[in-house]
Amino acid sequence: MPHTVDAPVSRLEVLPVPGNHQTMIEPPHVETPARHLTTCLRRIEDAAPESSVA
Repeated sequence: MPHTVDAPVSRLEVLPVPGNHQTMIEPPHVETPARHLTTCLRRIEDAAPESSVA
């Protein structure tokens, strides 16, 4: 379950990922942060006004 924290600039989500600081960017763990990042980027793209999407 994601945690949200109010930040002065934007919203921060802390998401669980397998592995540790070093192994989370190696297979098979890297699939989870990659999936989280893809989801976040799609959310940003979907929220952007039509004129700002290239």
